[in-house]
Amino acid sequence: PTAPAHHFGDARGLLTSLATEAFRQFGNALTEADAAAEPTARVRAQGIAYVEFALAHPALFDLMWRRALLDLDDPEFRAVSRRAFALLEAGVAGREPRAANPPELVDPRTIASWSIVHGFARLVLDGAFGLDREEAAESARAALPHVLDCLDIAPGGSVAEVASLG
Repeated sequence: PTAPAHHFGDARGLLTSLATEAFRQFGNALTEADAAAEPTARVRAQGIAYVEFALAHPALFDLMWRRALLDLDDPEFRAVSRRAFALLEAGVAGREPRAANPPELVDPRTIASWSIVHGFARLVLDGAFGLDREEAAESARAALPHVLDCLDIAPGGSVAEVASLG
């Protein structure tokens, strides 16, 4: 077998390895954006970092969400993708990241903010706004803070933290 086949096993293994590295880089970008102390500023910074990552790495960004092509049971992939989600959730909830919650315990504000920034990134990558990548990045920096402000994210616990009390 060739060296890539020996190392990755098959195309699914190779794509999973690429997606794992993409999620690692994505998580690092979110961590850098997470320096804001106040939750609203943190969510804005993460949203901009999210879109900027998508614009800087469009092929990897696409691959990260092509779950049918990936080995979702790969331990390293699971760890880094869950870490990225935990960073988003922590940014919204205004606390330290932790292990990902079951879907029924995910804070609705996390789902809303994730949907907004992912949708914006996807629309930009698909050319919906007719902007080149630099114009799109500038648009994200200008518009996303105002859009995310509509969520009225305030300091406080997540749904999971509230559920754990009862």
